[in-house]
Amino acid sequence: MANDPIGMSFAKGVTTAGNYTFSGKVDLAYQTSKELLQIAEETGDIFIRGMVYSTHGSTCYFKGLFDEAKDYLLKGLALCEKTTQTGWIAWVCFFLGHTYFELDEHMKVKEYYEEGINALGSVNMLPSWKNMAIVSLARAEALYDSQWDSISELFNELHRYYKDNNLKVCEGWIARYIGEILLNIDDQSVANAEDWIERAIKADEKNGTKWFLSNDYVLYAELFMRKGDQSRAKENLNKAIRIFRECGADGWVKKTEKDLATLS
Repeated sequence: MANDPIGMSFAKGVTTAGNYTFSGKVDLAYQTSKELLQIAEETGDIFIRGMVYSTHGSTCYFKGLFDEAKDYLLKGLALCEKTTQTGWIAWVCFFLGHTYFELDEHMKVKEYYEEGINALGSVNMLPSWKNMAIVSLARAEALYDSQWDSISELFNELHRYYKDNNLKVCEGWIARYIGEILLNIDDQSVANAEDWIERAIKADEKNGTKWFLSNDYVLYAELFMRKGDQSRAKENLNKAIRIFRECGADGWVKKTEKDLATLS
């Protein structure tokens, strides 16, 4: 692709869309990837189409359009598998896992997280992204009432993944998922969960990862609900809604407003 001007422009466009989502400019990322999608269809290039479908699918997830995200991610995965784009296969699988989580299709969540983890493991690449996926899988299992032989061993393993992370975008993300896991394992872990949620908030504030910060506040609200503090739960949901709206994450705004309505 380095000698192909069209390929270079698409690679630049895809990178730009990714940077937009991670910095909280979800609306701009969605518009950018949608424009790339139209042009990619005209090229007919299977490599480019796979890359662009995958990107647009993930921006749909960040926007909160879960059915649309699923459709484009599945199309992207089919094309990336044909061209053996390992990094993109892993990307698509991880976002399919995230998307199916929001659609409550539990078996699909496990299937795609594991497929993405195995894809990266087979070529020993992107270790921080792989660790993020392992934590994502553990989070899904925690919410689906799975049991572990040793919670302390699980926590030590998750903490190691956090310490080994080298990607700023994953810093708060991993911390939040660890907090969510602890919040759902047992009542004794709630205090530790609060520490990890606060760590996630600090990381996402520091790194400027606004969309992730919104989700930190959603989880913080859940923690306060568990503690019986409805006032602080509402406060954090309102923070989340405000930032989701600033990001242009319309679907997440509606989802969080429904949660807030249950507290009114």
